[in-house]
Amino acid sequence: GFVSCMSLLGIMVGSSVFGSLSDQHGYLKLFRLCPALIFVASLFAYFTDNTIGLAIALFVMGLGIGGEYSIGSDYISQIMPKRWKLVLVGASKATAALGSIMVAILSYFLLMKWGNAKDWPKLMLIITVCSFLMLLLRIRFAQSPGWLIAQGRIQEAEKAVKFFLGNNVTLGSLKNKPAEAPMKEVTIKDFFLDGNKKKII
Repeated sequence: GFVSCMSLLGIMVGSSVFGSLSDQHGYLKLFRLCPALIFVASLFAYFTDNTIGLAIALFVMGLGIGGEYSIGSDYISQIMPKRWKLVLVGASKATAALGSIMVAILSYFLLMKWGNAKDWPKLMLIITVCSFLMLLLRIRFAQSPGWLIAQGRIQEAEKAVKFFLGNNVTLGSLKNKPAEAPMKEVTIKDFFLDGNKKKII
């Protein structure tokens, strides 16, 4: 039970901590750090031969996955046009769940083929390969335009927008948008207000 809950605990901590850090220090470094954490931890889980080592590896993998949940959604919502934001954030979550199901099915059939439950650490190499691919795809990437605008770095934001959406796209009136006031503290009750129903679903 202790080992099984470690990745979920890591996801909870990672989504909170990395989400907060990305708001303060930018998204790009953390966007690359998350798959790097998953890559290193999955390799460690493959080679470790004790329960505590496995629990630590799963927690660190969870940190990276939790960071993915928050930072990935932020990238999508800050880059996509308004009419596509909710759909594409939902699609990213749905495809993540679909990927989990596919890997679970693949793992089941591999174990059946190998015929030896002691071979299960090899399954960690699936995660190693996936996280390495994610890391490679993020080497050529750009900082979040929304975060750059919030920092007053308009020229860099213009470059980032062109990187993501093409040379014929500009920030338009967004660059003249006044800085937003700090958000007020919200309660759980506020979360379930009428205006949030669509987002919750």
